[in-house]
Amino acid sequence: MSSAESWPCWEDPVVIAARDFCLKVGMEQPPSDRYAWDRWNMAHVHTILMNRLEATYKNASHIAANDYATYWAVAYADVHFVLDHHVSEEEFYFPCLTGGIMEPNTKQHAEFAKQVEDTLMYLGTVDPSKQDSQPFSASAFRASIEVWLRTGAQHMHDELTTLEAENLKQAGVTLQQLEDAIKSVAKHRAETEDVHALPAMMYADPGTKFPSDAPWFVPNLLAPAMAYATGLGRMKYYWKARRWETTAPNAHPQSLS
Repeated sequence: MSSAESWPCWEDPVVIAARDFCLKVGMEQPPSDRYAWDRWNMAHVHTILMNRLEATYKNASHIAANDYATYWAVAYADVHFVLDHHVSEEEFYFPCLTGGIMEPNTKQHAEFAKQVEDTLMYLGTVDPSKQDSQPFSASAFRASIEVWLRTGAQHMHDELTTLEAENLKQAGVTLQQLEDAIKSVAKHRAETEDVHALPAMMYADPGTKFPSDAPWFVPNLLAPAMAYATGLGRMKYYWKARRWETTAPNAHPQSLS
């Protein structure tokens, strides 16, 4: 990417504050207080989400024609991750917590959920696997993200404040409710999440050093086995995702070769 390029939406103070706040909280040591754990965990998820989205956005006009199918798969997965994360919160996490503590954050979801869906709809029109696919426009894709980026970033910042341990305790949230919430989300993800995306998610999390900290059998045995069992092409898309994930500011500065 050219150093002359500028990205006003990613230089917005609200977006920068949210990104840096999530990174700061997520890079803290895992808390011993169970009430503080969900906030710490959520900060990791938000950092992964913003890193993936920022890298996909910035690289939209720098994709070689023979790599477009790979880029499209990564872009669709990254934007869908934004939508699914917030849908799973509303349906499986928030309802487990008492006192309506998450109600303000639920209302924030409503402010940008439809706009995220619009971005996915645009990507659907430029799906390279469809015969009637339209030409991809980096400017149109970026513009669709710019509509909701600031609102979404503010929400991710505010949600971490809501999840502060003292706020949860004052609202009457119990430890059992927190456990039930995590189990509910985990069950949903086990049933719906695309396991092919795991490498891309881990690359975008500055709290890990994937794959250098993975056991030897993960890149040498497990990954090839998954590729064989589930389809090499799709698996390849997500392994290649690291070329874009790691261009985001908070991700690992690893080799992109």
